[in-house]
Parts: sequence; structure tokens; C-alpha cells
Amino acid sequence: LSSHKFQNEFNIAANNITEKGETEIIEDIRSQSSAYQHRLQDLIHSNEIREPSELTRIYFGQIEPAFLRLKSRLDDLLHLNQQAMVRASDRAKSESWRAQVSTLLLSMITLTLALLFAWRFTGYIVKPILTLTEKAKLIGEGEFDQHILISSQDEIGILAAEFNRMTTKLREIRKSDYWRLLLEQKKSDAVIDSIDEPIIVTDARGNVTKINRAAGLIFETSLTPEGRPYEDRFSLQGFPAGEQILQAVRDAVAMQRSIAAEGQ
Repeated sequence: LSSHKFQNEFNIAANNITEKGETEIIEDIRSQSSAYQHRLQDLIHSNEIREPSELTRIYFGQIEPAFLRLKSRLDDLLHLNQQAMVRASDRAKSESWRAQVSTLLLSMITLTLALLFAWRFTGYIVKPILTLTEKAKLIGEGEFDQHILISSQDEIGILAAEFNRMTTKLREIRKSDYWRLLLEQKKSDAVIDSIDEPIIVTDARGNVTKINRAAGLIFETSLTPEGRPYEDRFSLQGFPAGEQILQAVRDAVAMQRSIAAEGQ
């Protein structure tokens, strides 16, 4: 039974040669095992009648040395496979360590790239959009002298260029409206000043916004001591009939029509 089990295990090892030098050990074991089996069978099945002392001499002189040599080669095979398993274990540990290091490096590189992308995203997209938002808010408050410096040719650059073009148009429109209003005001002032009748222009609150020369003569002067137009500091209060004029203004604003008659 032991011989049969040995042969089965030996066949498994012989059919699974993976290490350098293992073939030579297997062949040597096969040869020595066969020689040992033959010597042992010859001794067991011999028809000769031998003395116990002679059997002892044959066993210790031939059988046991063959067994020890066979055992030594089996130990060599075991040691070779043990070394192979140790090397395989070391390789597995080394591969595992390299895999961990590679994973860590890959994670660090990925994190670095993500941070760089976030920084570039902030610099190239978020920051220009925030700038555009702030500039648009200033334009909404009436400050049209806005300009965005973005040199990129992507969608953000196109948007900035369109924004700059829009602000230029707004400035031109505002300048045009300003000069047109200024011209209309000058025309209105000229018309009022050319009328011989005294004219006082007020707002809805009764504050004087314009007074012509004829009215200025009534109130003695058309300029303040500082050289500014008289209406800048002029008030009807304190003058004769001033309160009546103010009341007439308030009534006219309330009723949307003339209050005082010509004689009045």
C-alpha cells in the first residue's frame, strides 16, 4: 500500500515539473526508487535460506544505503519546491507592494490632475463669468465705461467680445442722447431767455429749475455772488407774492391746468 501511494504521489510530481533542475531530480528518484524496489523485493522473495546475521548485513549494507540515497533525493525535490514556493510568495508580496504603490501614485496623479483641472476651470471659465457678471451689474447701474480683457478664442472669449461691443454701443448711444438732451436744453433755455415776459420754471416740489432774464430783473439779478445761475440757489420764499406763486404751482401740478388769470 505504501509503495502504491508513493508511486501515485511521485507521478503527480513528475507530471508537474515547473522549476529548473527538477527534471534531473525526478529522473534520479525514478532510477533510485526502481533499484531500491528491486533490491527489497529480491531480499523479501528470495528462496535462499539465510542466517539472520546475513540478512542484517544485506539490509544495512545494501537496502538501507539505497533507501537513504532515495530519501536524500526526495528531500532535494522537497527543498527545491519549498524554495520555489518561497520565491513565489516573495514575488506575490513584491507584486502586491508594487500594485499598492502604483495605485497610490495613480491616485495622487489623478488628484493632481483634478486639482489642475479645477484651477484651470476656475481661471478660464468661472473667473471670466464672475467678471462678466460684475461688469453687467455696473452697466445696470449706469456705468457704461466697462471693458473685459479676455484673449481666448473659445465661447468665453466670444461672449467677452460681444459684451465689449455692447458696451461700446451703449456708450455711443448715451453720448448721443446726452448731446441731444444738452442741445434740446440749450434750445429751451434760449427760447425762455428770448421771451420778454418773466418766466420761472419749477419742478413738482416748487424748486426753481430755470429763470429767464426778465424774471431775473424782477428779482434784481440773474447770477449768485459765486457766479452760478441764479436758479441754483433761488427760492421764491421770502419774496413778495412768492408764496402765491408757489401755491399756484402746486395747484397747477395738482389740477394739470392754469390756475391764475392774466390780470392776476
